[in-house]
Amino acid sequence: MKKLKEKIYSTLSTDIALAASTQAIRPIKLEKKDNLPAITYQVQVDPDHTFDGESGFAQALAEINIYAKKQSQTESIFQELKAAIVKLPGSYAGIRIHNLFTRRVIEDFESTEDEFRINVQFTINFTEG
Repeated sequence: MKKLKEKIYSTLSTDIALAASTQAIRPIKLEKKDNLPAITYQVQVDPDHTFDGESGFAQALAEINIYAKKQSQTESIFQELKAAIVKLPGSYAGIRIHNLFTRRVIEDFESTEDEFRINVQFTINFTEG
């Protein structure tokens, strides 16, 4: 799972458009010092097993949140995210990402923080080894 998280971070943080339009890209949650717009990400992995051990195939759920003070910013960054995330498939440090699918996109407004959020969930199919 660590390698998959590293690959997601690398893909997001090295994308020129995302780097230009966001102030921070963090795992799980933003830090108090982070300015908006910003992105958080997290990964959950469910390995597939055979009767005699791991099959090598696995599926992960990646959740990416985009935070901004303006709805138009979240929508613009979401378009940049879609362009960046398609670069994810391929080999990286012993894992091979085969494909990814968008499972859910949720737009939200958090009134206590006075910020807009888009939550994007992806299914990632990969093999290890």
